[in-house]
Amino acid sequence: KFGISAMACAAMGNIVSDVIGQASGGTVSNLLRPILPKPTVSPQQLKTRSARIATLLGGVIGIFLGCSLGSFPLLFYDEKKGDD
Repeated sequence: KFGISAMACAAMGNIVSDVIGQASGGTVSNLLRPILPKPTVSPQQLKTRSARIATLLGGVIGIFLGCSLGSFPLLFYDEKKGDD
């Protein structure tokens, strides 16, 4: 219907899922704070808006690029020959 394979749909769903997971990952980090090693930046620096944005964007961009690169072989996928 949309002109893309089931594998491409799965890859796009994976990207959306991973980005949402990364965006909500701060909750898990806060719960694990007593277990994780302390960061080398000061608590005042961690509270800044720019530090929170940098952390979020770094994770989201990393997840997006990783999923996109992992999906790259789909450009060469022939649905007629593949097992779906």
